[in-house]
Amino acid sequence: MDYFEFYNIPVQFYLDEQQLKKLFFTKSKSLHPDLHVQADQATQERNLLLSSLNTEAYKVLSDFYSRMEYILKMKGVLLEGHSELPKSFLMEMMELNEKIMDLQFDFSPEILDQCRKELHDFETKALEEVHHLLENYKDEKVSKEDLEPVKIFYLKHKYFLRIQKSLSTFAAH
Repeated sequence: MDYFEFYNIPVQFYLDEQQLKKLFFTKSKSLHPDLHVQADQATQERNLLLSSLNTEAYKVLSDFYSRMEYILKMKGVLLEGHSELPKSFLMEMMELNEKIMDLQFDFSPEILDQCRKELHDFETKALEEVHHLLENYKDEKVSKEDLEPVKIFYLKHKYFLRIQKSLSTFAAH
């Protein structure tokens, strides 16, 4: 049973997070061990497994990028070891990476701020490119090929996180 099926909600990138939270708490309550002390061992073990599933499902689905990764893996689009980014994107990132390397040798708060702004702009542009796909996603009507831009966006996001981590090393300056 996948996490969306567990909560009986459609597979979607953008979901009602308040509704998800309510579903999580409702399931947490109904599966709580104190409510099942009189149940047989098999029922208690089943509820324990379902409780663990509830926690894991909520953890994954409540975070936008974890949910995206989950959907892409579920649909067979994001496979381990297959995470190539387009060369054009890597070329765009080269200039930003060079600025970050320069910061290591000659720190400048202005350049650091400029790098942060450029990174933010790249992230915003990347999300805008796939926003319509994410927002209008209909699970039964989308093929693996249709999800390829979402996969590229997800991989770009992971790349942006690595750059953010590099930039955060300069926070002490």
